[in-house]
Amino acid sequence: MVKSEDLRSIRHSLFEQCASVDSFEELFAAEMAIAGEILRAEALQIQDAKTDVRFHIERLRLYVDGLVWLILHPHVIRQMAKNADVPKSLIQQGDAFGLVLESAHHYFETLGVPVFIADITNVLKIGDLVVVTNTEAPLIVESKKRLPKPEHLMQGRSGRQISRVMGTMRYLREGSAKVFGDDNPRHVVESPIKALRNWNLIDEVCKSALKSGWAEVVVSEHESMWAYRKGLEDRLGRDVQARSSETDSQFLGTTLGLMNRTDGLFPPPSVWPVSTEVRWALLEEELVLVHLLDAAAFVRTSDGGESIEIDLSRDMPVLVTVENEVYPLALKFIYDVLYGFETVESCVNGLFQFARQLHQMSPPEVAETSLAKPVMHSVATIEEADAVLSPGQGSDNDLVAVAPQVYAHFKASKETAKRGIAQGLC
Repeated sequence: MVKSEDLRSIRHSLFEQCASVDSFEELFAAEMAIAGEILRAEALQIQDAKTDVRFHIERLRLYVDGLVWLILHPHVIRQMAKNADVPKSLIQQGDAFGLVLESAHHYFETLGVPVFIADITNVLKIGDLVVVTNTEAPLIVESKKRLPKPEHLMQGRSGRQISRVMGTMRYLREGSAKVFGDDNPRHVVESPIKALRNWNLIDEVCKSALKSGWAEVVVSEHESMWAYRKGLEDRLGRDVQARSSETDSQFLGTTLGLMNRTDGLFPPPSVWPVSTEVRWALLEEELVLVHLLDAAAFVRTSDGGESIEIDLSRDMPVLVTVENEVYPLALKFIYDVLYGFETVESCVNGLFQFARQLHQMSPPEVAETSLAKPVMHSVATIEEADAVLSPGQGSDNDLVAVAPQVYAHFKASKETAKRGIAQGLC
């Protein structure tokens, strides 16, 4: 029989371990501990399919998501989270997951940098391991117990996986790329605006709710927050209804909804810069934070004549006008306030700045890439290698699987090294 209090005690211990991480070694140890506990919990779930165990596993993945947010750049996390995959069962992977753990140990011991295991997170959906040699362009590793023949490697599921990995790494490295599976190329536009967030306000309202069970704050005429202990949902409904606007569209976000998101857009409460007791209460759903926001909060005109309007009938509802040119932007910017707790003024300033940059820049030039998966060349002899290296053969996206003896030969050749030969997949 699985006892809820036992699971909670284990979660609290792992939560504290993650909260006290102060080195790459401690981070890796926390990951390994969580991976082991998820495996144990999955075995319990097979014996006793209880909701408590499922909740337990979901919280543990959120802890690792928090560790990811401590290390990787937010833009990288968004790219890694774009696939639609859901977290995979570890126990069902059998020996394959054991190989992933072995590989993680190897990379960490060899390189001494953070190594994330994708399948114990919600937000890392590309590769088996993410080796953080660079926080803005990490190494993505596929760990396979068995590989097909090189000439078959780019076929089927493995081909799709490798293609996505290559495209994503190229995008993160170069800032522009066509990623396999995407309809359009990706292009980075960096903004100098640093977002300001309402963490102090959140900490205060949540601490108050921990003491009295209920707390609220009116941030502005267009924005309110509540924090409450479970069981007071009816009171919340009445308060939200009282603040409802008949003329403006409103957005309602909760920490319950936030923790169910797997799009990598916002960090989980485990790494919010608020008190440890607040983070724990929110993660355990003993406390719920609610955020109500009017679309009218964003509607305005600047002194320079630039304007922001919200039209929720459009796919890109945030309309920013700069010098009579309208730039439609995604709802994500409003969600930055709703779920990311950016201040409205900070978000508005960022929207104007981003639209100005779009207005001033030329259309991005994205290198021509094939929409198909990369071609795999299998090289077993020096003659075959020479043929692949011949001018006009292949493209920058192609992969070359090199037999070990051939690679050893070329590695010793300075002339070939200058031509950019690298070991691909052996």
